[in-house]
Amino acid sequence: MKKIRNLILIFVLLVALVAGYVILRSLNSGELPEEEIILAATVDTQQLKSLSYSYAGDDVTLLLQEGSWVSEKNPALPLDQTPITAMVGAIPEVVASRLIAENKDNASEFGFDEPTMEIHIGLADGSSVTYILGEINAMTTEYYFTTDATESIYLIADDLLHTFTKTTDDLILVDTLPTIDVTAMSNVTVQKAGAARLFTRDGSDLMYFHDQYDFFVQDGSEKRPIDSEQGADFYGLLASLSFDGCADYEPSEEKLAEYGLNSPETLVLQAYYTEKITSGEGEAQINTTADRSMTLLIGKKSADGRYYAKRPDSLMVCYLSAADAELIEGYLTAELTSRDVFGLDLSAVKLLTASYGGKSYEITYDEEKDSYKVGELSATVDEYSAFYTALEELRAEKVDASAAKGEKVFTLTAHRITNDKTHDTYAQVVLDIYVSGEAYVAEFDTAKGLVLSKESVDNVLSLFAELVA
Repeated sequence: MKKIRNLILIFVLLVALVAGYVILRSLNSGELPEEEIILAATVDTQQLKSLSYSYAGDDVTLLLQEGSWVSEKNPALPLDQTPITAMVGAIPEVVASRLIAENKDNASEFGFDEPTMEIHIGLADGSSVTYILGEINAMTTEYYFTTDATESIYLIADDLLHTFTKTTDDLILVDTLPTIDVTAMSNVTVQKAGAARLFTRDGSDLMYFHDQYDFFVQDGSEKRPIDSEQGADFYGLLASLSFDGCADYEPSEEKLAEYGLNSPETLVLQAYYTEKITSGEGEAQINTTADRSMTLLIGKKSADGRYYAKRPDSLMVCYLSAADAELIEGYLTAELTSRDVFGLDLSAVKLLTASYGGKSYEITYDEEKDSYKVGELSATVDEYSAFYTALEELRAEKVDASAAKGEKVFTLTAHRITNDKTHDTYAQVVLDIYVSGEAYVAEFDTAKGLVLSKESVDNVLSLFAELVA
């Protein structure tokens, strides 16, 4: 008995040594046994002509026509070919991790009585095959899989399912709006029902001498600077606008009317900008610019809260987010008066004349001495800067054109030199400050109703009194 046990032990050791030798030789030769690949299904995609499936309540049918995939519902609808190419790429070989059963006797146990998805594949010879995904395996997060051409049931990864989680709307190649460099945008017009506003970005306009003002608005013939923050926000919004999906394609005139896109109530936005164009490479590179424009029509609010919108030259009606659409329309009527009370560059002001406390004052700048004179008296740069900095920092708490004006307590006229690239222009800009109840109200150039806190104005007046004392 002992001899038999020893023989068995020797045999086991011999088998182990042989197996080790085989593995070692495989490693040394760089050859390893290939892992078996289990193919659950194969299709020749060269013969592929159609794909159909259901997802999120949408029955999707795609047809291959002249090398491109189109929707059976509307072949004219432009589709994004990239996700469809991914679908086609997922079909030729479906690799399984395991063979679960060689027959469908217990198919309902794997969810095939209510499949997660069925993908119908039509071929050029008129035949078809259907890929069927059952329920998910909770342990492996894989799906049970079979086809209508086999009895076998497999487990496959979820990649196939996720590749086909696209509705027809998800596959539409939605119109795009140009991405605009906000610094390259010049004029913008917004109009609706006879009301119109022109916005400009032009810091060199000789009508205005407000160095920190970049943005202006024109209602009719009146052009005035607007609040710098609001102007920057508006231009930034327009530079990054994008559509939020497709609502319709090639709609009738009746449908356009239903969307509010062909009536006087349509909101029309036009933005003008300069585009940089680069051609060639290296020493042959050429940089040029071209004037461009973007026009956008914004209609009614849809049932889901978004707005209908389209480009005039497009057949597609898109959605625009409610936030963007309402912000754009809001700029048609918003009070945009700048709250910056005195926005002039200190270095550009060569002479100030003021009226305060019943007296008149003249403050001049001596470039050679880099100092200031108040009448015949000298003032240091620090003394002048303290007053001027406080003046520059004045910002209205609100704008109220109907604010009551009481006694005028301060008038300041800035005389400055500006240059239009051909000659110097001598200009005057006037600031008037009035008592208004417990506060003050200021008028600066064309800006009216700038309501200021009593504390901020009292600080400016106190520093001015010290300067001229």
